[in-house]
Amino acid sequence: MKPDSASRSLTFTGLAAAVALAVGSLTITPALADTDDTLDSMQHEVKEMSAETQRFFQNGLREGKIETALLFNENLNSFKIDVQVRNETAVLEGKVENGVERELAEEIALSVDGIDEVDNRITLSEDAREGNPERNEDGFIASIEDATITAKAKMKLLANDFVDGTDVSIDTQQKTVVLEGEVSTQAEKDLAEQLVKNLDGVGGVDNRLQVKPNHS
Repeated sequence: MKPDSASRSLTFTGLAAAVALAVGSLTITPALADTDDTLDSMQHEVKEMSAETQRFFQNGLREGKIETALLFNENLNSFKIDVQVRNETAVLEGKVENGVERELAEEIALSVDGIDEVDNRITLSEDAREGNPERNEDGFIASIEDATITAKAKMKLLANDFVDGTDVSIDTQQKTVVLEGEVSTQAEKDLAEQLVKNLDGVGGVDNRLQVKPNHS
């Protein structure tokens, strides 16, 4: 839930500056600008989908924007924070070092359009910084490129009438797209792989989709 003014009074100025820096960097960084343009350009296609698919995809868009904003903030180990969006509410889980970082993550989530509430389940842990990958420019841009590929792959599957994209989980690592979930037939599994493989920037597809047992 959104913190009240009293609980935020001690850290608001510092948090506001940190959030402004994080969100400001999103605006001027070409890699993120391309990602944001890709996500926003998909919005008009969503209007032609069913209400349930629209809701599913809008949640995914908001998740992607929050995850990218967290990734760009140097004060947070974004790899220790998981994000789920349920309509206008963002659910944050994971570990940070202190209360300021916990609230910073919440404020960043609230800065994303369409997010009105945050269910902040982040816990405090002294080892939250361990395993934080070194921030170098090449690795950073690669992370953004992977996020862009994931967004495009989700859109591609959701827009196809012959693949139930809502049952497919998509992740991208170093331009390799991992597909997980269930589909109805082997043909649907093959089609999902081919649709993703044909996208620009995809280096490979790890197709882990399972065909549902035929109960007929």
